Amino acid sequence: MRVSTSQMFYAGTSNMLDNQSALYKTQNQLATGRKNMTPRDNPVDASLALMTTQAKGMNANFMKNQAEASDRLAYVDTQLGAASDMLQDVIARSIQGGNSIYSSEQKQAIAEELKRRFDGLVDIANTKDGSGEYVFAGNRTQVQPFSVSGSGGNYDLAGTPRVSYNGDDGQRELQVGPAQTVSTGQSGQSVFMRVMGADGNLNGRSVFDALQNMIDVLDSSSGVTPAAGAYDQALADLQASLDHVSRTRATVGAEMNQMDMLTNASSDQAIQYDTRLSRLESLDYAEAISRLSQQQMQLQAAQQSFLKVSELRLFNLL
Repeated sequence: MRVSTSQMFYAGTSNMLDNQSALYKTQNQLATGRKNMTPRDNPVDASLALMTTQAKGMNANFMKNQAEASDRLAYVDTQLGAASDMLQDVIARSIQGGNSIYSSEQKQAIAEELKRRFDGLVDIANTKDGSGEYVFAGNRTQVQPFSVSGSGGNYDLAGTPRVSYNGDDGQRELQVGPAQTVSTGQSGQSVFMRVMGADGNLNGRSVFDALQNMIDVLDSSSGVTPAAGAYDQALADLQASLDHVSRTRATVGAEMNQMDMLTNASSDQAIQYDTRLSRLESLDYAEAISRLSQQQMQLQAAQQSFLKVSELRLFNLL
């Protein structure tokens, strides 16, 4: 087979360019730490890496929502805990006020203390979170949910409630998984206005009604003449209110535990995504360095051999 001089030069140049291209690719891999510089290097791995990156991004967004939900639930739990502690103190003081040996002045002093507890309970119900939104307003987070409006005695929801609710029954939710949402709060309607007894039935009074009725029983200056059995009814309503708030807090606590488990699962998923991306994209440095040395040697050999071959001339033998 005859090989022309142009063919020899073309083949030599082509071989050197191929070796230079391979060496350049390896250098780029070492510089970036990626084994596939473009999708054409490995279309299958590139496609899998793209899907994994998208799934990782979605998981990261869900983790942000989970953290936000946990923070909101923790704040609601704190406020419910404060309301529960206040109601426990109210019940303790109310039991003292029911002591028959207490004078009207002593009962009056307890009533004055319960008035301050009433104001504190309203403040808790109207609390705002760190973003300035009312916690117990349902979805009407920019509207103050509770306002003192009633005047008179024997307060109940069917008659003249002591406190009016201006929010709604909605519950704010966040998507914390591909097909999972979680309520991040409780509406003030369900927490403070619809008190359920142990039998699961509404008792017809709000937390505020129960407390105001107790105040009226003990406050001789209120101008309200308590009905027969008003003290026992008010005390029973306060205990039902405490039980109701405690059950609500237990529900919030269960949701917080759910968030903890979901966050742990999402964290494990994030590690799996990182591991898979590393397997699909990360460079094996030991192999790449060894390959770079081999390619350098091949390029040098091609350059030197081309130099030798290009110097061959028939006239050199004459």
